Amino acid sequence: MLDNQAWFASRDIARLLSVQYPDSFHHRFFPHEVQTLPLTYRTGTTEDTVLLSEAAIYKAFVRFGHPELEALDRWLCHDVIPTLRDQHTPESEAPRRVLLTWDARRLMLLNWQGDLWMRWEEVPQLAWRD
Repeated sequence: MLDNQAWFASRDIARLLSVQYPDSFHHRFFPHEVQTLPLTYRTGTTEDTVLLSEAAIYKAFVRFGHPELEALDRWLCHDVIPTLRDQHTPESEAPRRVLLTWDARRLMLLNWQGDLWMRWEEVPQLAWRD
């Protein structure tokens, strides 16, 4: 998160969309949707990384997306981006999304007033084991 906005590595998004030249993918977007920042790895090495804004990601999914990417789109829109926003928001009484790993599954829950809540649609997935 940068300035309370989600940013993603351009090369990673290009690979997910099967773009032929992932290193030049960022040239297809407006300058305000792209920025280059140094990312530091745990080893201490630093690499300049081209990042795309959330708006650019949505454009990319519409422009370059494939029907089989629906699950990825849903995951980014319903899990990743809301969780990033919640994690970078000051503590308050408002509900917050939390990620729970249970029985080798990842569940998106809502922590509200000290209780954990889940989407009604996900209850059958939790109840039935593969």
